[in-house]
Amino acid sequence: MKRLLIAIGVAALLVLGGIWLGIGSFTPGPKSDRLACHTEVTVFERWRTAEAREAPREALQAGNYRLRGEQRFAQHMPTRLKGALSDEAIEEILIEAIGRAPQPEQSPLEIHWGLVEDDKEDPNKRNPPRQHFAGYLLASFVYDGQEVYRILIDYLEYDASDLPVRAECLIESFLTD
Repeated sequence: MKRLLIAIGVAALLVLGGIWLGIGSFTPGPKSDRLACHTEVTVFERWRTAEAREAPREALQAGNYRLRGEQRFAQHMPTRLKGALSDEAIEEILIEAIGRAPQPEQSPLEIHWGLVEDDKEDPNKRNPPRQHFAGYLLASFVYDGQEVYRILIDYLEYDASDLPVRAECLIESFLTD
């Protein structure tokens, strides 16, 4: 009888401890490797809300989105990205990855994107330069005026020729849990 009470007590402590620590309710942290495409490059992602994921996803799949973005080139070293792709070409890559053209007149979803060239000679860099990547693609998904999801994914080629693969990974990341 004493052993049974001890076993029940230990089991209860394990269950309560697991609930308290949040075991079973894992949400990927900033650095992610939950998809196969995340293992090729560094990916940081974050959902701003655990709820309300379906409506933005449905809007994207229905084509109810707008794209806005810009490129940021290296300032402290010669740029290798400038002239490689226009903003329109980058948006075409994103549209191809989404698989549906945007319908901006009726869109509650905005995708703010940025293509950023890694400036390896920037004196204000907090981290040492990483020689194996050329920059990163950043996207912020804003639904009804509120940011719901943000992702940053490295690209490796200085001419951004691997951008279509990274854009597909970006969209897959947004659409899957």
